[in-house]
Amino acid sequence: MKSILRTIHSYVFMLSLLKKSQSKRLIIFPIYVIFKAILPFIPIVFPALIINNLVSSSDWKTILFLIVCMCLSGFILKFVIEVLDEYDIVWEACFAFQMTGIILKKYMELDIEDIETPEIYDKFSMADAALEKGIGYFLDSIKELSIEIIELIIASVLIAALHPIIIIVLIGCTFLSSWIQKKRMQFERDFDVESIGERRKYSYFYDTVNDFIYGKEIRIYGIKDKFMARIGALTDKYISMLRKTKAKSNKWQVFYNLINY
Repeated sequence: MKSILRTIHSYVFMLSLLKKSQSKRLIIFPIYVIFKAILPFIPIVFPALIINNLVSSSDWKTILFLIVCMCLSGFILKFVIEVLDEYDIVWEACFAFQMTGIILKKYMELDIEDIETPEIYDKFSMADAALEKGIGYFLDSIKELSIEIIELIIASVLIAALHPIIIIVLIGCTFLSSWIQKKRMQFERDFDVESIGERRKYSYFYDTVNDFIYGKEIRIYGIKDKFMARIGALTDKYISMLRKTKAKSNKWQVFYNLINY
């Protein structure tokens, strides 16, 4: 229950950020979801209507009209989706810059004694890691869920005439895929939390090595090899943790893709 409430709170928080900075993006969002959900059904519904009219020997103008409608609707939906995808890339970049500014401003407002504590630096690292994934990662999860729900509704209407058991199977698959996706994302979340220490230490060594002020001391005292050894050890540990997480995550992703297919 706590995880569900935390997820809802996170979604509300992210939507509030979007509303403040990119309200137009939220307005266009439902249009994208609806168009994306309808698109797969165009090559299903229209050919069925065309075949039915051919079998019933309908007027050729009616058949031609259906063919034109199928081509135009498919083209328009794909065109709009592609345009919105391009706009989304720009919005994502703008949002990342805005959030970076907010995080840095918050960091600059902290007292010196707070900055030097590992807890504050860990929170800063978590915020930085979340920013790397971007708001697009958050929106994609909402898009996928919304599109699946709309597709389920449309498919249920179309399939209701065939057999009700198929609708039950579709609903079951949708809930199962959502549960699997939640499990997969939990692995990603756990990895972000567990690897905070390694990322913080790596950032420290990286910033120190690249700082001109410390560069003199590193060369004078001949500790370059020690620094590189520590960086190499941290990198190896991080990669090892990442591989284990991806191995678990990919297994669930395979099931998720199969069920959706």
